[in-house]
Amino acid sequence: MSKSLKIRWARISIALSIIMLMVFLFSGNGIAANVITANLNITPSANVSPGTQLNFKGSIFNNPAFSHPPGTRLRCWVVQPDFTRVTEPVDIDYPLPGQLVTIAFTDKFTIPSNAKHGKLYNFYLVYGIYYPISAKSSVTVTIKKLQISQNKVLIPITKKPKIVVKNFAYSPAPLKEGAHINMYIVFENKGLGKSDINAKYQIRCDILQGGGPLKKCPVPSTERAFGKVILPGQTHSASLLCATPAEARQYKISIIISGATGRPYSVMLNVAKKTNSKFQKTLPEPPRKVKQ
Repeated sequence: MSKSLKIRWARISIALSIIMLMVFLFSGNGIAANVITANLNITPSANVSPGTQLNFKGSIFNNPAFSHPPGTRLRCWVVQPDFTRVTEPVDIDYPLPGQLVTIAFTDKFTIPSNAKHGKLYNFYLVYGIYYPISAKSSVTVTIKKLQISQNKVLIPITKKPKIVVKNFAYSPAPLKEGAHINMYIVFENKGLGKSDINAKYQIRCDILQGGGPLKKCPVPSTERAFGKVILPGQTHSASLLCATPAEARQYKISIIISGATGRPYSVMLNVAKKTNSKFQKTLPEPPRKVKQ
């Protein structure tokens, strides 16, 4: 067998021996493992969340069954079951009966941020070559399940009215110049809330085209109140009698509801010229000229 191969086997043997020793010590079968002469306190204790930093405090007391007498120098630290060192070692003198030696370790252990719910982390206080002198101390990762109802931001729904023009009619029809226009409007509340009794609407009249001496809209531009509360789904009717006679023009009537968004309701009114066909004489058509 070559020299390099012998060295490799020697290293493997030493590693296996150490592992078997550690398993023996932590399994509870070793003499040192059965002698509890210290307590290991962890804060925060019991249940922790990912990212929590753990603090360790060891309390060493005298146990007559311990293999070392009082005054023996012990090098102590905290480890995990896989022998991973958690803290740096601290030297103490083993106490006399009735005395207590306390170690407040400055090193901390951080629970991984990706730790799963229910993950258990175990720790021991050891001395020398990983001889346990405390019972196992454990913490459990607990991830609280937030209730969806608690996380929801409840936005109150404001029940607002939405008044629209459902129907519009006028008389007389057809419209002739000199007529007094009567308008009939039906409003409807398509919103979720009732309207205010003081809610208002506007009627606006614009002259688009046509001629006449008055140059005045037969429908007065005015603001009117509904005068009642309109509940969701209900309607309200309004009528308007115009005193100004209509001229032969084209008018645009707009109904604007206060607080409403979007384009207002509008309709075109075409007023024709008034003719008296009963008494109007029809003139004969002039003779056509014939080319010679």
